[in-house]
Amino acid sequence: MKSIKPKSIPLLLAAVLFSLSTIYAQAPQIFTVEDFELKGPVKSCTVITSYGQEEFSFDKQGRLVKLKTLHSTTDYDITYYKYEGDFIKERRNEVYRDKEFDRGTSMAHIYTLDTSSTKQITESIISYAKISLAQYDYIYNDQDLLVKIIRTDNSGVDETRIERDTTDGKITEQYYLNDQLVKIQSDWTDIEDGRTLSKRMTVTMDRDKPQYRHTISRDTTGNIVKNTEWSELSGVDKKGRTVSYKQFTVDENEYDENGMLLKRIRKKGNATEEDTFIHQLDGSEYGNWVKQVVTPDNTYITRKISYYPKTDPGSKE
Repeated sequence: MKSIKPKSIPLLLAAVLFSLSTIYAQAPQIFTVEDFELKGPVKSCTVITSYGQEEFSFDKQGRLVKLKTLHSTTDYDITYYKYEGDFIKERRNEVYRDKEFDRGTSMAHIYTLDTSSTKQITESIISYAKISLAQYDYIYNDQDLLVKIIRTDNSGVDETRIERDTTDGKITEQYYLNDQLVKIQSDWTDIEDGRTLSKRMTVTMDRDKPQYRHTISRDTTGNIVKNTEWSELSGVDKKGRTVSYKQFTVDENEYDENGMLLKRIRKKGNATEEDTFIHQLDGSEYGNWVKQVVTPDNTYITRKISYYPKTDPGSKE
């Protein structure tokens, strides 16, 4: 699995969200400028790399309202987000191939909120061809914590139960899919080298055995200072036998006094790689970067950023 970039959403997010929406259930999530390593009243941001381009649009509250991912000049995806107050009402994923709208693979996620007793959010997934694909019911307890997810589609009903436990300040959540343990997530705080770090470890299970473990350590500003991944993999040896082996990857990140990424040291098995990050800022008072160069490979990302004008203090807006 790909490692997570510090304090950012992976590039080509629209494709990621599109694929996740059909595989994994998660309560509706609102993305803001901070999720994309942006500061200030950003109106739009275009991210350009050698392998794709993304265009982000935000409202004046800093929430993502539109994301366009260009795979080529003729193939692209557009995701729209609509809100009602602080609640997300719709997420629409539109797919265009050869500049033609693909109604068959485009879909809408419609969310409804019911607070008549304990909170429940219902997500209805409907294709643009007016075909109901699935429904998710997210059920919360009286402390506003998610405790159950029910998925209903043509193949039947699946239920995910979430159990929580707090021991010595460590919060552990266990996810049971149809009574089978599939994921364990733990959150806690540590002191390392004089720094306070918040940690989250996610373990993916298969038949009660760990298959993938991912631990993220963040400092008090939210920057990822350490990212560790462990996988249980399988392969075929020279005699044609199926064998299992473990793979470890550790990323350690260093930042400057402004929280800008300077260096990443990656350890994978017995190999060690070191990348240095050089940023060109946009000259605004917000200090957003518009070009990032990664050495020694000399890969780069450029960003074009526009801002909302400052609001007049006397204005009611």
